[in-house]
Amino acid sequence: MAGARFDNFELITSDDPADEVLRLVAEVAAGGPASFLATGGSQAKLVYPRLFPAIATEPALAGVRLYLGDERVVPLGDPDSNTSMLDSIPGAPRGEGAIISPARSFAAELRDAAAQGGDPSREILQEMLDWWSKELVEAPRPRIVHLGLGPDGHVASIFPQPVDLTIATPECQVSLDATGLNRHLRLSVTMGYIDQAELVILGATGAAKGRVLKAVLEDPGAYPAGRLRPGRLVVAVDREAQAALA
Repeated sequence: MAGARFDNFELITSDDPADEVLRLVAEVAAGGPASFLATGGSQAKLVYPRLFPAIATEPALAGVRLYLGDERVVPLGDPDSNTSMLDSIPGAPRGEGAIISPARSFAAELRDAAAQGGDPSREILQEMLDWWSKELVEAPRPRIVHLGLGPDGHVASIFPQPVDLTIATPECQVSLDATGLNRHLRLSVTMGYIDQAELVILGATGAAKGRVLKAVLEDPGAYPAGRLRPGRLVVAVDREAQAALA
């Protein structure tokens, strides 16, 4: 396999992947301060209706602080906003405990840019990254990163063919998918930051995502998902995805 190092992972197959994520988070957090970087998309809709209420009620998860792992550069309330989607999930934290997100802290700047028909200036994007980078550096340890698997093998908003906008810190970056498959400028944690996590959970559910995962396993160097190198990587799949790996 080209660039083959995507072999040091634990594969968990379950009829209830959300339950597996809850178990892993509780195991790593162990009732103390910890941070959880949330994803968007189908994994968020599958897992977080269970995870958010558990963080609010279960002692083993009481110290978990929630952060966003990637976001589109769109205003809050936009249908493509990960922050707004997570906020709409039942049990999502509010007020002082709300998910830490650059889109939330720079809501006015994103709204003003959209009203003018464009993206924020490079200066504003750099300010967002500097703010977010500080938050990420100060996020409590252990750190847990939850990722979905994109149809092109991307994770967070790290794409196979990004346009390099040269706006980045060691912890986070601005990127754009050169193929146009993934819309909008994206704010994302970097691969280097992901790899510093104590646990990375990569979720893949359904036959289509199982086929993507199979392609990653066969040629990991061709896909961002195949370049994950954390200390512990758990790939959580359902029965349909597992069957597609055969």
